[in-house]
Amino acid sequence: MSMNLLLKLLSRKQPASALLLSVFMMSMLILVSLGVSYLVLEDLRTMRTVVGGVQATYAAEGMTEIGLHMVKQNLPGYESEILESEDYFDVTLSSLDLVARGNTIPCEGQGEEEWFRLSKNESVQLPLFVQNDEEGDDITEVEDFTVLFYLGDSDGEAVATNIDILRWKIIGFTSPPNSKTEAMSEFVPLNPDYTNSADNPSLLGTYQVNNHQYSQGKYTSNGGFTATMEISTFMQNHDYNYMILTNVYESSRTYIYYRLETNAELACPYVQVNGLASNDYGEARQSLSTFMREGENLPAYDFVLYNTDYEEGESEEGGASVAPQEFPWNLPWE
Repeated sequence: MSMNLLLKLLSRKQPASALLLSVFMMSMLILVSLGVSYLVLEDLRTMRTVVGGVQATYAAEGMTEIGLHMVKQNLPGYESEILESEDYFDVTLSSLDLVARGNTIPCEGQGEEEWFRLSKNESVQLPLFVQNDEEGDDITEVEDFTVLFYLGDSDGEAVATNIDILRWKIIGFTSPPNSKTEAMSEFVPLNPDYTNSADNPSLLGTYQVNNHQYSQGKYTSNGGFTATMEISTFMQNHDYNYMILTNVYESSRTYIYYRLETNAELACPYVQVNGLASNDYGEARQSLSTFMREGENLPAYDFVLYNTDYEEGESEEGGASVAPQEFPWNLPWE
């Protein structure tokens, strides 16, 4: 092959090599541009989530503050619900749910298994009524109730004794126009007719209580005369009744385990305030669950911030009633 022919062949391949090199360089530039664009878009998306999450956080806190104000301004047992509201905060959805009632005390999720407990000299005040309306004019009084109690150690194992361990008191108002505060009370031991354990505790109150020692108490009249009165009679003649239980047992290593059952709804010792806010901007949602006890100024909070993947019962526009969330955290009484 001559030299001229070889040069002609090489000269024919040069344009093809330049074209391939150009395509390769363009592809690299496009890939770099796409990578940078992806990073920028991800950063923008992250910033949207952060900004939207902060807005949702403040809105959820605001709804919770509204709920805490409702708790302070109303009587025990008051429940309220604000769903799909855009009237409070500039977010897609804000809602509020007050859970303040249960069938027993402890209410569901508010006790150590099925019992509350009282340490030495500790007292608890339990309302025997609930508020139904916002004005406080509609009140449902508990007609019959039973306090179940037994003495146990820190593990809940029953401890036997025959001395007084529980002091109970019921405080209520007499009927208007001459309303005044009156009370009845008594000290009681464990009932010897029961095994005094979690499976067979002593009973105190107006329902399923056969022993008069556990269904009656001392009542002092206006003239100072003290007499024995049925608990049911006192409750029928008084409104806004409160039950107060006090552990008077001498040992600090034992506890009185108690629960309260009635024929109607009860006001829970802790009110659960569920504040929720969602924001289409950044697809963020803030859920805040708060437990507050009557008479306590510092509630217990739990924050949960997460992106929104539309859950069941929720529309794409973000408008729906969302059920309160379950939170795996230790409550103040645990």
